Amino acid sequence: MIRRTILFLLFVAAAPAARAQGPTPTPPDAPKAAPAAAKPDSEGFVPVRADEPLAASESLPASGLVGAAYGFILAALVIWVASVAARGRKVEEELTALRARIEKKG
Repeated sequence: MIRRTILFLLFVAAAPAARAQGPTPTPPDAPKAAPAAAKPDSEGFVPVRADEPLAASESLPASGLVGAAYGFILAALVIWVASVAARGRKVEEELTALRARIEKKG
């Protein structure tokens, strides 16, 4: 039962990361300024302006990676909490059994 719950939580945590990998759309009514021509330096480097959209091949899927990392951390935390709870229940059961044995002898 715990394994199924952990797997379910893992899939639920990973689902937003899979959906968040697409590029963020720009609003259609955003003002568009005329781009100024960037001049390359002596090594051919052309700086990118903040208002210019990047090509799909020039961007990193950071939002998906960050989402997956947070999902992994959440899953690890849930597994740890479940483990601590299970061990706590086991200790409580052992203490109850020990108290019963002590009262039976005494």
